Amino acid sequence: MNDSASDKIAIEQRALGEQERLLNNIHRFGGLTGVQVMHLEGPLSSEKVRAGLNWLQAQHPLLRAHMKILGPGIAAGMPWFYWRRAFRLEGTRPIPLKLIRNAQPGDWLDEMQRQLNKPVSGRKMPQVRAVLMRIKDRPEQNIFMLATNHAIADAQAANMLTRQLLEFFGGTGKTAAEKNAGNLNMSDLPPAMEERVPAKSRDKNRPYQPAIRLPTAFTWPWQRQTRVVKGELGVEVSKKLNRLLAQKQTSMHGLLSASALKFLGRQNNMDELTLLSNVELRRMCKPKLPDETFGCYIDIVRTRHRLDVPLWELAAQIKFKLIMTLARDQGGASLIKMPTWEFYRHEGWAAIKSGMRLDAITVTSAEAADIGSTCGDICLKDLTLCVSLGTVGANYFLISMEREGSLRLNLCYMHPGVSDARAGALLENLIADLKNVVSEGD
Repeated sequence: MNDSASDKIAIEQRALGEQERLLNNIHRFGGLTGVQVMHLEGPLSSEKVRAGLNWLQAQHPLLRAHMKILGPGIAAGMPWFYWRRAFRLEGTRPIPLKLIRNAQPGDWLDEMQRQLNKPVSGRKMPQVRAVLMRIKDRPEQNIFMLATNHAIADAQAANMLTRQLLEFFGGTGKTAAEKNAGNLNMSDLPPAMEERVPAKSRDKNRPYQPAIRLPTAFTWPWQRQTRVVKGELGVEVSKKLNRLLAQKQTSMHGLLSASALKFLGRQNNMDELTLLSNVELRRMCKPKLPDETFGCYIDIVRTRHRLDVPLWELAAQIKFKLIMTLARDQGGASLIKMPTWEFYRHEGWAAIKSGMRLDAITVTSAEAADIGSTCGDICLKDLTLCVSLGTVGANYFLISMEREGSLRLNLCYMHPGVSDARAGALLENLIADLKNVVSEGD
């Protein structure tokens, strides 16, 4: 085979990395589907939406890729055998678009459930799909959804898609190639995380850390729903909170996690809990990835915390313990890895009894999103972010994001294992704690 042919194969196809394979396996059983819901106001035809999706595919190779089965593979642990898959560009179909006419304003909640519960699949289909809902008798109001396989997109990538689509709809979009000034080959699939991030640290003397679960009743898979409640801090309070965090040298992730853990401990009469933290690893990539690279470059790391300390002290401990865990034993604490016998021994039966729940809460703190409320003649009235928890996961999944200077919280939870009242109480406590620390700091 000549060099030019080899180069073409390298560009058009690459095998899934280990992390992508594990995330995709969970997704294929109905978990880890990320859904973004945009409430839009302005002139938006279905033809323009179709053109926007085609344009978006042209920007990012992973959106032009489908998954191709290469053959059986052998794993180092259970389940021993798996299907080896690769991302392939050639022959991928356009992003599917579902059009719903004459929808009622509240119908989007049911449609979001359908998107969360259904894996992204289909022969030669990209790992993302879209829905456009037209509100009855309100031609200027539309609800647009994107459902994505978590194996190809982290929070930063999802926010980038939202921003780029809004810019296209409003006529202000620039291509990823223009924004990267030629640093990104738009024909090439981005590298797997394992190709750019150093190997995970491992302390072989550290024993396995099992999850500390909230008391949750068993539920069958078809009973489970992922629901979401949202809150916002406001611009002025968010600015003061950011200044206070800088003064105390504590992270937003640490403070939110501390507030959530302390409340859940009080609510369930528990003095110790484990926390799952989504860790963004793009900054660790060598060589550095271009800013507009679309992909999933995260890890999910477990840490254990006592709750009988003040809020700020616990926030500092969470930040410190997460840093030290990444430095010393990321491999041991990571949940994105091949399951071992020790994992099954500690987590298997306990997870089944609790409806496949692991830790109390997963917290992800996305970077400030450059997503405005207005792009041209299109106005973004509301934005909801959600990740499906029905197959396996924590009881809660908290997504924090600063947009237009205001901290916004999306709290996903697994119902009926978590009641609507309990989720609402947790969100109210989070907002109250943040406002209280700001007022005390003034």
